[in-house]
Amino acid sequence: MSIFMFNSIKSRDIHKNSHWRKPIFLWTMSIFMFNTIKSRDTHKNSHWRKICKTEITARNKITAINQLAMPVVTYSFGIVDWPQKDINRLGTKTRKMLRMYKVIYRNQRLSRMYLPRWKGGMGLSEIDHQHRATIVSTGQYLMSSKNPTLKMVHQHQESRASRTTSITKLAKHFGKDCLTSETETEKIPATEIARKSRQKYTKAFHDKKVEEWANQQRAKYFLDEYNQDYIDKEGSISWLKDGSLHYDQEKFIIATQDQGLMTNAFKKMSGLSKDRYTSLPRRSAV
Repeated sequence: MSIFMFNSIKSRDIHKNSHWRKPIFLWTMSIFMFNTIKSRDTHKNSHWRKICKTEITARNKITAINQLAMPVVTYSFGIVDWPQKDINRLGTKTRKMLRMYKVIYRNQRLSRMYLPRWKGGMGLSEIDHQHRATIVSTGQYLMSSKNPTLKMVHQHQESRASRTTSITKLAKHFGKDCLTSETETEKIPATEIARKSRQKYTKAFHDKKVEEWANQQRAKYFLDEYNQDYIDKEGSISWLKDGSLHYDQEKFIIATQDQGLMTNAFKKMSGLSKDRYTSLPRRSAV
């Protein structure tokens, strides 16, 4: 029960005289988590740098980040109260480091970066999405479980926890269309119900990113052409799924498809360059 109720504790409450100090286990756990969270940025950034400095392909770099660097932070989701500004800051740091080590191009389209590769994206996990998906699945687990102890936790989250720290209230806020009132049975445990709710939330997240991609001013043209009936969709993104290209090569192809290359002609048309020697391509006389 304590692992779920710990979500209501903030790091600043550790040194206060509150009722959370009475249970020895909770107090020991809070001290451990407080000391761990203090260095979470340092550990995660060191993992990022080690991965990005390698000579592996972009697909393998992103896979390594998702499997090795992300768990440094995501293991505490649903246990520790994470302010939204800290999650946004970590997401910004991720993109800056990927740009620094030339895994993504300048002004990379975020909607495509967070899509899976079999949908034409780069397959990077978004920290904010992982946080909300964990909250949704954990809240669904508490609501579907018949365990007496977990029922007490559910009652505490509904009645005593605040709106910004309650797992069940946040789950209803993040994924109200993904939750269900179904309770666990002998054939369908609560973990399976929670997993299905997380999958629904992830699918809705991907659909939203595809919609954002389709509404972007320049990147939408590749997606429009890709969705045509005469296009071989499997063959068009097979290079993304294989991930055999070097990170510079993959970045260049994605930037070309998104019309994100900062050419001299584009700089002049957009007003980013006033170089009078920069000339636009002439129209053919034919």
